[in-house]
Amino acid sequence: MSIPYLTGEIIPIALIVGDVSSLKTMTLLAPRKLGLEQLSQLAQCEHIDLVIVHESTTLIEGSLDSLVGTLINLGEHVFVVAETRELEEVFCKSSMMKRVVTGEESIPLFYSYKPKKYLTYTRFTQRDPSQRQYKIKSTCTTKQFIKEGGAPFSWVHGINLVTFIMLNGVCHSNERIKKKFLSFKTRYSQHTDLVVGNIIVQDDNLIPIDITDARRRAPLKGCIAAAVLSFDKPRSEDPRKWLNEYYQELNKTK
Repeated sequence: MSIPYLTGEIIPIALIVGDVSSLKTMTLLAPRKLGLEQLSQLAQCEHIDLVIVHESTTLIEGSLDSLVGTLINLGEHVFVVAETRELEEVFCKSSMMKRVVTGEESIPLFYSYKPKKYLTYTRFTQRDPSQRQYKIKSTCTTKQFIKEGGAPFSWVHGINLVTFIMLNGVCHSNERIKKKFLSFKTRYSQHTDLVVGNIIVQDDNLIPIDITDARRRAPLKGCIAAAVLSFDKPRSEDPRKWLNEYYQELNKTK
């Protein structure tokens, strides 16, 4: 499975993630390489209803036995294509994976369902687990986010822009993201912390969150300038380095 990237390059798609309530929330992730540690981090910082995994043996590094458990924890509904006989045998042995009957017998497809009720991390790049508990209430039509000791509020569908960057998200070029940030200058003039970690990627849209966070007083002009300068640079080769340089630019504006 592959799609034309925005630059015209044809790249393989490793993960398709999204919410079952709307196909508009589907996000394509195409990391060059993906280790089990990264997959585990993704599972702990994002609540994903639907995950479709393809080309796992070529893009995901790690033992096959460990891979099965990690994939199951990625989302509530997980579909995995078993490209090799060895991977197919491992999935067949798992009590959590069920084979899906399709019209294409040459394409072994497996499915897992596991309710997911908590998040451990608030960001993909967060080093230590959060001290507070983040609870999720999710159905096919609604999803709520509950911080420990707080009232539930509606979940903004999509994935965090930090996750999108770290896993080489597709369908948003750097140029498009820059234009979105520039448009925030008037649309979100009251935002107190317009950093990449407070942006949700939803289909072809970017949605700021925590707009009036009283704990933050980051200058809007500086946040936008740091993002525009950073998205002038390629991010797919070394996303973590890209993020570190972004935060360095951001600190210059404070």
